[in-house]
This record gives sequence, structure tokens and C-alpha cells, in this order.
Amino acid sequence: FAPAQNRLHLVYVKNLADFISFALEEERAYQGSYFVADKEVLTVKEIFFTFAQKAGFKPPFLIPQKIQPLLFSLPFAGRKLKFFLKDRVYSLDNMFSLGYNPPYTAEEALARTARYFSA
Repeated sequence: FAPAQNRLHLVYVKNLADFISFALEEERAYQGSYFVADKEVLTVKEIFFTFAQKAGFKPPFLIPQKIQPLLFSLPFAGRKLKFFLKDRVYSLDNMFSLGYNPPYTAEEALARTARYFSA
């Protein structure tokens, strides 16, 4: 597998709060269930590198592929690391069908979060 190329859907807390507020005013929202996430899907590498850059941190170290099997076999850490091997991308069709668009992009959300943690 290509290191850190797995894709994740994130949700910025302000996008989530905005959707909840939107849905409370939208009668059709009461007739279904919704996966709420940022519109863009990012790779794990994009997430960590963007966050580090926006926070003013050094970019993360990528684990060489030769060592990965050993790390993944470790009892506790291996299970945690394997989390990043799966794509976690979901359909936002129900959310968009209501006419909702998140106000913050995934990159803006990461930048805002990074500033919060680096302050």
C-alpha cells in the first residue's frame, strides 16, 4: 500500500453545529438520517502535513515501508496504526439533498484547528 494515502472524511465541529442548526429549521431533515462531514475527502498524509504546516510544526515522519509489517504486528500500537489503513469515506448525498453545504472547507477547518492547538 502507498503510505498515508488512505482517505478520510473529517467533520469540523463548526460545520457540524451549522448543520444541526440548519436541520432544525428544515422540515425534510426530520425524515431521514444523515452522515455529516466536510465536503472534501483528504488522505491521511494531507491531513497530517496540512495540520503540521498550519500549526508551524515540523512535517510528520513517514514510516518506511520495510518497517511497517513489524509495527503493525505490535499488540496495542499495531491495532491503532491499522486504523489509518482503511478508507473512511461516506456518502453525503442525504446531507446535500437538503441543500446544505458546509461553510468551511476541510483545509480551512484544519487551519483553524491547528491555530487553536498551537496558540
